[in-house]
Amino acid sequence: MADKTRIAIAIGDPAGIGPEISLKVARDPSVRRACSPILVGDARILQCHAAACRIPVDLRVIARVQDVDWSAERVNVLDCAQPGLAGFEFGAVTAACGQACARLCRRGDQGRPRG
Repeated sequence: MADKTRIAIAIGDPAGIGPEISLKVARDPSVRRACSPILVGDARILQCHAAACRIPVDLRVIARVQDVDWSAERVNVLDCAQPGLAGFEFGAVTAACGQACARLCRRGDQGRPRG
């Protein structure tokens, strides 16, 4: 996968449908043929969504974009832990979830080449 365009996908609102959609997109064979996706989000939130939606997934959680194994079939996750969301509820609109979305966008931008 090293020769493909690399795409960072922020998982969005932890309580919304973004994490589920992100997981499905990152696992989709047609997407993986077209690009190399990396999810940006809290791996724990992704696991919760995967379990709730019965999505079988093997996550490779990383702390830095430089640590991604682009050749692997696992779903890479640039971890952006959200400890303040320990008790998040699916479908609930909260300030904490909105703030988490903003942090995910900033975190995803950290690996972007400058120049």
